[in-house]
Amino acid sequence: MEAPLNQRLTPNELLAHGQQLLSRKAPGQPLLLTIGLNRSDQLQALARDPHANLVLGEIIKRIGKRLRAEDRVATAAFDEIWILIANVPNEAVATTVATAFREALYVPIHIPLQNSQTLTAQLQPIIGGAWSRSSTVSIGGLLQGAWDARQLAAEREERLLVQCIGADDNAARMAEIETALQAGDGQGIERIFIDSLDEVAQIESIAARLGATARVMIRVKTGVHAGGNEYVSTGHEDQKFGVGAFDGQLDEVVAAITACPHLELRGLHSHIGSQIQGTAAFEEAAGIICELAAKVGTRVGAPLPEIDLGGGVGIAYSGVDPVPTAPVEAARAIARTVRSTCDRLDIKVPRVSVEPGRSVVGPTTVTLYRVGVVKDALLADGARRRYVSVDGGMADNIRPALYGARYTAAVANRVSPAPVVRCRVVGKHCESGDVVVWDVDLPEDIGRGDLLAVPATGAYGYSMASNYNMLTKPGVVAVEDGDARWAVRPQTIEDLLALQG
Repeated sequence: MEAPLNQRLTPNELLAHGQQLLSRKAPGQPLLLTIGLNRSDQLQALARDPHANLVLGEIIKRIGKRLRAEDRVATAAFDEIWILIANVPNEAVATTVATAFREALYVPIHIPLQNSQTLTAQLQPIIGGAWSRSSTVSIGGLLQGAWDARQLAAEREERLLVQCIGADDNAARMAEIETALQAGDGQGIERIFIDSLDEVAQIESIAARLGATARVMIRVKTGVHAGGNEYVSTGHEDQKFGVGAFDGQLDEVVAAITACPHLELRGLHSHIGSQIQGTAAFEEAAGIICELAAKVGTRVGAPLPEIDLGGGVGIAYSGVDPVPTAPVEAARAIARTVRSTCDRLDIKVPRVSVEPGRSVVGPTTVTLYRVGVVKDALLADGARRRYVSVDGGMADNIRPALYGARYTAAVANRVSPAPVVRCRVVGKHCESGDVVVWDVDLPEDIGRGDLLAVPATGAYGYSMASNYNMLTKPGVVAVEDGDARWAVRPQTIEDLLALQG
């Protein structure tokens, strides 16, 4: 029988070899594939045929051509084959490798016999694979994972399924991607932004199962530092978003995507932060993304048709904030940079998307609070601070407590002739950090029942709201030309109780 002589092991020998691979420090982790051939009635008949070993020999020969030095194969039974692949760097590569074996085994087998006849077999293998990014998994765990994957593939009437053992993926995340790929009457969501190498294999696996093509873009860390607060500065290297542009990560993700038959690479995405003033940071990021897009296009053999440059144009939240950059000014600066960079690189100008959410909706909305208790606190230096409590707080606007966001406020129900006093507007939650406005001058006669208006709450207000302390969320009123209607009705206690049931 033709076979890779030093690589064909018994099942126990293969498992022992796999455990050795797991225990050492290597650039990748082993992939274990289990191949079930018992779905073929013809093969079942061959198992009782004196020429059965010829078929099995051809199967092993095909597998052996694709094995590397440390890879191994074992026949657990006539219709059960195990393959161990060493040093697989990620789940995407694991799926690609398994697909190559599946395609090799699906080619019909033709074996000439001595009586001038030909033995023909059309195999119908079902392959289950398991890979882990962690070396703490046991070889037994990999084997069980591969068996489970094969069983699940059979239940779904699929031929191949590779799963990542010990990954942080869960059913909810898989369901989100599946929903995205089935949206729009089955056409799928317009774009899925890939944020890591792990997501490549995850999306490819789901798209393959659905028979869909996922249009993807890669979020890139440009290294541009922008944004008023570290918590909303998202373009620099040391943070959770995106893949590194200059440390090899982008190359790895591009290679993984192009190896996946159910992924279509559309372009690159960048988001450098929020509350950005001026246009310099946007221009710098746009230039970098255009240059990266040109390099990636050369690598994949076709220009990338799109780039997304994110958002981040700042707005004014209080009277002490600088005059914000107009969204149209930022758009024109980005357009100039993209055109000039593409001209310099001699590439076609891609379709450009931006995400100016805050600058559009932030200034459109005012939050109204009802004043409750008003009291003074004596400070250590003898000064006094007036605390004005309201009927909301961190549940409807978490930004001041989360990262010290600054707002202003004004009495909305009357005009007061009283002198102003420095106040701190606080919420009704059981937190000392439950602050709505840190410092604001309000009329000295402010009291219970007054209405306070806090402007510029259209962005990251209601969308970040919660039911902390079991408070109900306020409604949203749309006002146009003197007419008002509920855009979102106020939440009720009944709503909360219904949510708990």
